[in-house]
Amino acid sequence: QVDEKTVQAVKLLSTKKSEDVSSSLYLVNEALSMSPHSEKLLELKAQALLSLCKYEDVIQTCEEGLASFNQNHYCGKSSSESQMSNAEAYAGQCNCPVKLRLWQMTGKAQFYLGRLDEALTSLSKYEEANTTVVKSSGQRMETLAPLVATIRDLLHHK
Repeated sequence: QVDEKTVQAVKLLSTKKSEDVSSSLYLVNEALSMSPHSEKLLELKAQALLSLCKYEDVIQTCEEGLASFNQNHYCGKSSSESQMSNAEAYAGQCNCPVKLRLWQMTGKAQFYLGRLDEALTSLSKYEEANTTVVKSSGQRMETLAPLVATIRDLLHHK
Protein backbone atom coordinates (compact mmCIF):
# COMPACT_ATOMS: atom_id res chain seq x y z
CA GLN A 1 0.00 0.00 0.00
CA VAL A 2 2.82 2.41 0.82
CA ASP A 3 4.49 1.73 -2.52
CA GLU A 4 1.23 2.29 -4.43
CA LYS A 5 0.59 5.58 -2.65
CA THR A 6 4.18 6.67 -3.28
CA VAL A 7 3.98 5.92 -7.01
CA GLN A 8 0.66 7.78 -7.26
CA ALA A 9 2.03 10.72 -5.28
CA VAL A 10 5.10 11.00 -7.53
CA LYS A 11 2.90 11.03 -10.64
CA LEU A 12 0.61 13.70 -9.21
CA LEU A 13 3.49 15.82 -7.96
CA SER A 14 5.15 15.75 -11.38
CA THR A 15 2.17 17.53 -12.98
CA LYS A 16 2.87 20.62 -10.85
CA LYS A 17 -0.86 21.49 -10.86
CA SER A 18 -1.98 22.85 -7.49
CA GLU A 19 -4.85 20.38 -7.08
CA ASP A 20 -2.59 17.46 -8.06
CA VAL A 21 0.11 18.61 -5.65
CA SER A 22 -2.50 18.79 -2.87
CA SER A 23 -3.68 15.28 -3.73
CA SER A 24 -0.07 14.11 -3.76
CA LEU A 25 0.45 15.60 -0.30
CA TYR A 26 -2.65 13.76 0.96
CA LEU A 27 -1.32 10.44 -0.39
CA VAL A 28 2.13 11.06 1.07
CA ASN A 29 0.63 11.83 4.48
CA GLU A 30 -1.37 8.59 4.31
CA ALA A 31 1.78 6.66 3.40
CA LEU A 32 3.72 8.38 6.19
CA SER A 33 1.11 7.20 8.68
CA MET A 34 2.14 3.65 7.73
CA SER A 35 5.86 4.34 7.33
CA PRO A 36 6.64 7.45 9.43
CA HIS A 37 10.43 7.39 9.03
CA SER A 38 10.61 6.94 5.27
CA GLU A 39 13.14 9.45 3.98
CA LYS A 40 11.72 9.22 0.46
CA LEU A 41 8.21 10.02 1.72
CA LEU A 42 9.50 12.92 3.81
CA GLU A 43 11.31 14.21 0.73
CA LEU A 44 8.12 13.95 -1.36
CA LYS A 45 6.18 15.74 1.37
CA ALA A 46 8.73 18.56 1.44
CA GLN A 47 8.56 18.86 -2.37
CA ALA A 48 4.76 19.09 -2.27
CA LEU A 49 4.83 21.65 0.54
CA LEU A 50 7.42 23.73 -1.33
CA SER A 51 5.19 23.69 -4.42
CA LEU A 52 2.28 24.85 -2.24
CA CYS A 53 4.42 27.65 -0.72
CA LYS A 54 4.10 26.23 2.81
CA TYR A 55 7.63 27.17 3.73
CA GLU A 56 7.52 26.67 7.52
CA ASP A 57 6.17 23.17 6.94
CA VAL A 58 8.93 22.52 4.38
CA ILE A 59 11.59 23.38 6.93
CA GLN A 60 9.98 21.20 9.60
CA THR A 61 9.59 18.26 7.21
CA CYS A 62 13.18 18.55 5.99
CA GLU A 63 14.43 18.64 9.57
CA GLU A 64 12.45 15.45 10.25
CA GLY A 65 13.92 13.87 7.13
CA LEU A 66 17.46 14.83 8.08
CA ALA A 67 16.95 13.52 11.63
CA SER A 68 15.61 10.25 10.20
CA PHE A 69 18.59 10.05 7.87
CA ASN A 70 20.96 10.60 10.78
CA GLN A 71 19.33 7.80 12.80
CA ASN A 72 19.15 5.32 9.94
CA HIS A 73 22.57 5.78 8.33
CA TYR A 74 25.96 5.44 9.92
CA CYS A 75 28.17 8.20 8.58
CA GLY A 76 31.30 7.58 10.64
CA LYS A 77 30.62 10.35 13.15
CA SER A 78 32.39 10.49 16.48
CA SER A 79 30.46 10.93 19.72
CA SER A 80 31.35 14.64 19.83
CA GLU A 81 29.91 15.07 16.34
CA SER A 82 26.69 13.34 17.37
CA GLN A 83 26.01 16.20 19.77
CA MET A 84 26.11 18.78 16.97
CA SER A 85 23.03 20.10 15.24
CA ASN A 86 21.64 18.06 12.34
CA ALA A 87 23.06 20.43 9.73
CA GLU A 88 26.52 20.40 11.30
CA ALA A 89 26.54 16.63 11.72
CA TYR A 90 25.61 16.07 8.08
CA ALA A 91 28.57 18.03 6.78
CA GLY A 92 30.63 14.82 7.09
CA GLN A 93 31.21 12.01 4.65
CA CYS A 94 27.65 10.72 4.29
CA ASN A 95 26.19 12.82 1.49
CA CYS A 96 23.48 11.17 -0.57
CA PRO A 97 20.98 12.68 -3.01
CA VAL A 98 18.05 12.51 -0.57
CA LYS A 99 19.95 14.44 2.08
CA LEU A 100 21.18 16.98 -0.47
CA ARG A 101 17.64 17.59 -1.73
CA LEU A 102 16.41 18.10 1.84
CA TRP A 103 19.14 20.71 2.43
CA GLN A 104 18.27 22.32 -0.89
CA MET A 105 14.56 22.59 -0.06
CA THR A 106 15.34 23.89 3.44
CA GLY A 107 17.53 26.63 1.99
CA LYS A 108 14.94 27.63 -0.60
CA ALA A 109 12.18 27.76 2.02
CA GLN A 110 14.34 29.89 4.30
CA PHE A 111 15.08 32.21 1.39
CA TYR A 112 11.38 32.59 0.54
CA LEU A 113 10.69 33.38 4.21
CA GLY A 114 13.37 36.09 4.14
CA ARG A 115 15.70 34.23 6.49
CA LEU A 116 18.75 35.04 4.43
CA ASP A 117 21.43 34.08 6.95
CA GLU A 118 19.87 30.66 7.55
CA ALA A 119 19.29 30.16 3.82
CA LEU A 120 22.91 30.98 3.09
CA THR A 121 24.09 28.47 5.69
CA SER A 122 21.85 25.67 4.35
CA LEU A 123 22.60 26.34 0.69
CA SER A 124 26.34 26.72 1.27
CA LYS A 125 26.40 23.31 2.97
CA TYR A 126 24.38 21.92 0.07
CA GLU A 127 26.86 23.32 -2.46
CA GLU A 128 29.84 22.03 -0.47
CA ALA A 129 28.33 18.55 -0.09
CA ASN A 130 27.28 18.55 -3.76
CA THR A 131 30.89 19.23 -4.76
CA THR A 132 32.01 16.30 -2.60
CA VAL A 133 29.43 14.01 -4.20
CA VAL A 134 30.54 15.05 -7.69
CA LYS A 135 34.19 14.32 -6.88
CA SER A 136 33.45 10.91 -5.35
CA SER A 137 30.65 9.57 -7.56
CA GLY A 138 30.40 11.76 -10.63
CA GLN A 139 26.74 12.49 -9.82
CA ARG A 140 25.82 16.15 -10.20
CA MET A 141 22.80 17.72 -8.61
CA GLU A 142 21.40 21.15 -9.38
CA THR A 143 23.81 23.95 -8.60
CA LEU A 144 22.42 26.72 -6.47
CA ALA A 145 25.47 28.96 -6.83
CA PRO A 146 23.46 31.79 -8.45
CA LEU A 147 20.96 31.77 -5.56
CA VAL A 148 23.79 31.66 -3.02
CA ALA A 149 25.44 34.63 -4.78
CA THR A 150 22.14 36.55 -4.75
CA ILE A 151 21.70 35.90 -1.03
CA ARG A 152 25.26 37.04 -0.31
CA ASP A 153 24.63 40.19 -2.33
CA LEU A 154 21.38 40.89 -0.47
CA LEU A 155 23.10 40.37 2.88
CA HIS A 156 25.93 42.66 1.81
CA HIS A 157 23.43 45.46 1.12
CA LYS A 158 21.47 44.84 4.30
